[in-house]
Amino acid sequence: MKRTPIVTSLLLAGLLLTFNACKKGADAVTASTSKSKGVNGVTIENGRLAFTSHKEYYKFIETVKPGTADDAGFHSLYTALNAGYKKKDSDPGLSSTLKDLDQFGFPEGFLATLNEKGEVKIGDEIIWYHDGDKYFIPASEEANLDLVKQNPVGIKKMAFGTSTPNNARPYITVTGLDARNQHEFFPLDANGNGLVGSNRKYVHEIYGRFDPYTDPSLPGIDLHHAYIMLRLKMEWRGCCDWNPNASEPRTETVAVSGSATLPGKSRLSSYLQGPTFTINDTRSNLRENLEYTLVIADIVGGFTNGNNVWDVDMTGTITSYFEGSTNASGQWINTGALW
Repeated sequence: MKRTPIVTSLLLAGLLLTFNACKKGADAVTASTSKSKGVNGVTIENGRLAFTSHKEYYKFIETVKPGTADDAGFHSLYTALNAGYKKKDSDPGLSSTLKDLDQFGFPEGFLATLNEKGEVKIGDEIIWYHDGDKYFIPASEEANLDLVKQNPVGIKKMAFGTSTPNNARPYITVTGLDARNQHEFFPLDANGNGLVGSNRKYVHEIYGRFDPYTDPSLPGIDLHHAYIMLRLKMEWRGCCDWNPNASEPRTETVAVSGSATLPGKSRLSSYLQGPTFTINDTRSNLRENLEYTLVIADIVGGFTNGNNVWDVDMTGTITSYFEGSTNASGQWINTGALW
């Protein structure tokens, strides 16, 4: 009878040790996944934004406003690229990772949504953009992610639409770029003094991009989000070449209208925005590229010769002005049939 308290104590001690061990194990699992909420309500998980579906992902891309401060625990690709671009010839420029991601030519909504590694979480997959492809990595590989990336041969991937110049007016492929509207200048102040150390160049361009995705309700069917964009930028001349994103403030005034269509899209495809557009807008104190989404199409089925070309028509006026300069030296009024 006197042994009963001892046995009970041993049992209690064993239960307590088991409980503490389980608790420590649970804490370890929790520690491997860091979660928080950003000011826009999107979950931030292990340094990347997390969405439940591609539909939610695209909806965010099409409404997010780049250029605002990143949420704690998240460093956007938009911020990383703008910090990494050369501001003078002696700057090192972009890292190898950022050079790879810069080659995608992402619309700015993607830049504000992806982290500096080109990652986002969608459902139970980590999406990773690398070397022109979109990889779908199971989230269960989080702990081994760096090793998986070193040998991505076995990872499911789809090709993202990268830039292939095409200047046939007024057509542009779903991956094309038309940058015919350019103006080189050297800004002077009212006293004739130069405001910069080298020439600047305004570039007004349109470009097409598409992002492949999957939908569990449509197994085996090719799906793409296709965009046609207007991008306004100012470049600076370095020792050897033109560099993106000259950092001096400028004003852009846009008054354009038109349409962009994919004549050969399938019957099940649809326009999510457009196909007509009208833009009347003025932005001052700009130091980065300015982009407008003209038309968005949701494409059911793959891209073939019949549906991979945007038919673009745009007229109006785009006025670019280098702030503080004379109109004669720093203003460009680009007007008429633009595309």
